[in-house]
Amino acid sequence: MVVTVPGGDATAQAQRAGETALLLEAHAAELGRLQGELGEVGPEPWRSPAGRAFQAGLNDLAADLGACRDALEHAASARRTVSAAEQLEAWG
Repeated sequence: MVVTVPGGDATAQAQRAGETALLLEAHAAELGRLQGELGEVGPEPWRSPAGRAFQAGLNDLAADLGACRDALEHAASARRTVSAAEQLEAWG
């Protein structure tokens, strides 16, 4: 079932959904880049308790960024599905 927004046609909605998917994918890529940078800190031994706590915090942040990236990728996929459905409605 495709729900259309009042006042908007399916072609325009499909285009907006596709544009939104591109933005979500760009944000996901940026989070992936940040996650990679956090991973580049390296496994050198952190000697002080504060250093080890900092490293653990970086590891937690990298894991959180990965989860956010995955969520954005799923949202982009959903928007692409919406876009495809709306294009089909517009064509047929």
